[in-house]
Amino acid sequence: MSNNSIINMLFQKVYFLKQIIILGEYTMDSQWTGYPSKDKPWQKYYSDEALHKDYEESSIYLHIFECMKNEGFENEVAISFYGTKLRYFELKKRVDELAEVLSARGIEKEDKVSLCLPILPETVYLFLALNKIGAIANFIDPRINALRIKEFLGTDTKLLFSIDIYNDKIGKVADELAIANCVEISAADSLPLHLKLAYRVKMHNKAHKDFESWNNFVTKSGRKSLTSVNTEPDDVAAIVYTSGTTGVPKGAMLTNRSLTAICFANKHVLPDMVKGDSLLDIMPPFLAYGLACGICAPLAEGMELQLIPKFEPEELGKLVRKNKPNNIVGVPYFFELIAKDKKMKDLSFIKYFIAGGDKMTVSSEQFINEFITKRNIKHPVIKGYGMTELSSGVIICINDECNKTGSVGQPLCRNNIMVWDSNQNRELKYGQEGEIFITGPSVMKGYSNNTKDEEILFKEIDGVRWVDTGDLGYVDEDGNVFISSRKKRMIVRPDGHNVFPVAIEEVVSEHPDVEAVHVIGVANQEGDNGKIPTACIVFKPSCKNSSKAIEEIKELSLEKLPPRDVALKYVVIDKVPMSSVGKVDYRKLEEIVDNRGGIDYRSGEMINT
Repeated sequence: MSNNSIINMLFQKVYFLKQIIILGEYTMDSQWTGYPSKDKPWQKYYSDEALHKDYEESSIYLHIFECMKNEGFENEVAISFYGTKLRYFELKKRVDELAEVLSARGIEKEDKVSLCLPILPETVYLFLALNKIGAIANFIDPRINALRIKEFLGTDTKLLFSIDIYNDKIGKVADELAIANCVEISAADSLPLHLKLAYRVKMHNKAHKDFESWNNFVTKSGRKSLTSVNTEPDDVAAIVYTSGTTGVPKGAMLTNRSLTAICFANKHVLPDMVKGDSLLDIMPPFLAYGLACGICAPLAEGMELQLIPKFEPEELGKLVRKNKPNNIVGVPYFFELIAKDKKMKDLSFIKYFIAGGDKMTVSSEQFINEFITKRNIKHPVIKGYGMTELSSGVIICINDECNKTGSVGQPLCRNNIMVWDSNQNRELKYGQEGEIFITGPSVMKGYSNNTKDEEILFKEIDGVRWVDTGDLGYVDEDGNVFISSRKKRMIVRPDGHNVFPVAIEEVVSEHPDVEAVHVIGVANQEGDNGKIPTACIVFKPSCKNSSKAIEEIKELSLEKLPPRDVALKYVVIDKVPMSSVGKVDYRKLEEIVDNRGGIDYRSGEMINT
């Protein structure tokens, strides 16, 4: 055998072994196909345990407290709330006692119990106690309008828990629906005595006449010992509602399997996040993100939840300085606010900023990472991607090694991703942009009373049920996922050309005078079909001449984008309207532009197709 033949043979063996390592497969049949869903290159980042170990998935309650027992964190702090601390063994005791109270009040498996609550200790107790019984926690944002609350409560709510500050609104809805069993919870119920008294004075006479107090419910309902409840992985654990900032809210039924899958997968990412760490818990429980990543996953890891039921975004820096959390989970907007806080000094106590729930631009990521470096935070910002129907985040930057700028990360350990071309009904290869499809154990069971939208969401391909995320993007050969744009946000111009807002936003945000930019489609005043791509810009206070800046932005856009892909209109706004959970409210942004008309700076070309 010649030297060249030996060298070629060695190269072939090295290449073959490399593919086996990349795929995390150990069979002699491994072949690199060029398709992400078949190769699963992200599996190289995971251990064999992450990919194959069995775990408790029949209930969230069992999963969390089995983890507690096996990993020995009974004496760690589970919840801190304005100075009051509760350890894990105490949390389990309260949950078990509350499950007996609920049982005594007639709550059984599959009953729907509605929780119109922010993140409070009682919210955590109730969710876990209901899960132990096998009942369904129906999470509702108490701040939304009465008609929407009425729709979400429905006629099948067996028991309603409501936060006291919204008693008038929720009480009227409960009366209309003839919900007989209503319990009010106050933030004061778990506050230290000095804060409790101050809160009671402030909330004087807020109690609803027909609502039972939490204290009365817990102490005077009696208890009923639970017989063995056979909860199953596919039982519905919670209903949470999509945000509705880009469409009509829908109730996603999250199962025990859905949520325990998030818990298990999160143990195998971010290696510096460990038992005993603290998490600033600012995401509300009525979001899948808040429920899965703010309650379930950190509790399964033995972390301390620093519960913050209400705050103004501008006060976030103050909360960080006061609580000194090791980790913070939130939307990108929150981390931008922290990075802009002039009072922030050394933050070496922080390990991770974990951002999800909304798009993070490259310029924003770079800005936050510069802040992280200057303030001695241990790791660069961790991006993630998910949706309510997937029980929150299913893609995350697993570790620093694979944290690529612009990427939202890699799929969690037992998930799969496919990039799909709907026009040609075929899967796309690495680097090719198409529709992002995801499948895995965290997929919801379905929508509550809405099979029509399920038909749009789910796509069955070769016997596998995939979720059509509605987003466009691509996957590189290392398994990094890049999201280009939301399909729903795609703007069809009057000439029929499709424009994707994110591409415009990325370019416009490069201008040094731009504080924020979001692109929407505005109806064409000339009455034609289609919409005008409109960039809504917030300029920095230091900007001296917005008209000049926009002319520069127009030139920059035409340098970096095709003529038909730039904004055709620019509107200067004072600030970006945000939803109550820190996401851009595109509907309100459209209202602002419609009402004001804005400053019209025409650019680009209208070419007939």
